[in-house]
Amino acid sequence: MKRYILILALILSVAGIAATTNLNTAHAEEDVTSAAYLSKLAKETEKKLNVPVMVDEETQLVGIEGFDHEFQYNYLLVNYSSKDLDSAQFAKVMKAQLTETVCGKKELKVFLDENIALSFTYKGTDKKMVGKVSITKDMCE
Repeated sequence: MKRYILILALILSVAGIAATTNLNTAHAEEDVTSAAYLSKLAKETEKKLNVPVMVDEETQLVGIEGFDHEFQYNYLLVNYSSKDLDSAQFAKVMKAQLTETVCGKKELKVFLDENIALSFTYKGTDKKMVGKVSITKDMCE
């Protein structure tokens, strides 16, 4: 449990860096919630962060993707197979922590204010899904 919280703090610091690209700088004709715009922003953010990048000794950011109304960070838990973790418990802990932190972080709230969900996926060393958490604006109200 404590390990999840440490991972979370470091993950959010990386997420905050990505959010420093201001959505408000988009041209008026651009739909900042579209898959095209968010995919472009994801690729720019990956370059800025030099992805893949280790977040801590447990977690590697392996990619960022943009979908319609969703900005997704993809992580690999480098010391755990999906079989090593209880997916339901992992998702429960991460959802609570991510909701509290994302909703309180101004840099990430920019996405939520535009009705863009922030999603975080986690895979084990076997490349199988451990969990996915998506934070939406209504979760912060």
